[in-house]
Amino acid sequence: MRVETQALQRELSGLSERYSQKCLELNRAEQSNGEREKDITRKESELEQLRKENQDLQTRLMEEISLMRSIVTGQGSEGVSHDNQDRPSCELEVLLRVKENEVQYLHKEISCLRNELQFLNTVLVHCVSVCRHSGLICFHL
Repeated sequence: MRVETQALQRELSGLSERYSQKCLELNRAEQSNGEREKDITRKESELEQLRKENQDLQTRLMEEISLMRSIVTGQGSEGVSHDNQDRPSCELEVLLRVKENEVQYLHKEISCLRNELQFLNTVLVHCVSVCRHSGLICFHL
């Protein structure tokens, strides 16, 4: 009877140790999941900010294009008419080059924002995948 009791105590001790280890693993996994959720929330916020900046840049670009068209056609912005003959052609050429450079800069800025947006989307998808693969609780986007 005593041998049987000792065997049961050893088995109970082993089970208790495994239970403790599983609790520690679960605690680490929960902490890791919390950190991932914070990262995802931060990335979503950054993504939203980039979308807003991208939209603002696109709006600005369209305004610049519209302004350039109005200058080329001889009608200024806000209903003020500019007669192209009143401006020297070299001044219009310089203005056109400046605006073209601004448009190129805005196109580059939009491209950079798109690349960053694509990267953040990739990171977000990876984080969600890791959460799901780990069997951790992960909120849905």
